[in-house]
Amino acid sequence: MATTKTVPVTKLKRLGSQAPTFNLPVDIAKLNGRNHRVVFQCKALRKSEWAKLRDDHQRATMEAVLGSEPAATEGPGDAPEEGLDGEAQVQQESQSPLADALDNILKRGHEANVREGLERDAAVVIAFATGWDLEDDFNADNLQAMEDEFGGSLGAVLMAYNVAIYQGRLGN
Repeated sequence: MATTKTVPVTKLKRLGSQAPTFNLPVDIAKLNGRNHRVVFQCKALRKSEWAKLRDDHQRATMEAVLGSEPAATEGPGDAPEEGLDGEAQVQQESQSPLADALDNILKRGHEANVREGLERDAAVVIAFATGWDLEDDFNADNLQAMEDEFGGSLGAVLMAYNVAIYQGRLGN
């Protein structure tokens, strides 16, 4: 009985030999139930670079939802306001993140939060993607338009890139 030898297609000889760019196929769902594939050209970020980009994106999203500004260090004259009695101060500090998010939506409106979310998601995709196979120009405005028309499409791009970088898998 003959034995079959398996030979790796390529052999890793040294570190730092990762392809600088790669094609990322992403299936975009349409409301009619059909998926359409869009192929993005992407930079091969290191796992640590992608983790920082994701952290920054998630932090900005949470700050936007909660209606908070990035934390700033207190300087002279930035002491807490005087005159609040103990109970009022406890109520002010004890508002839950969910209540903060709901207050923010009521004050600013859901449309503003969605619009800003489109901008944030497009910005993170622009940070790693350099093009696509659509006839439209590849830019932040068209990425936002794609997400606005095909809800969940930028989420699909982010998930596919995440799997490619963290697990080294492309496609199925």
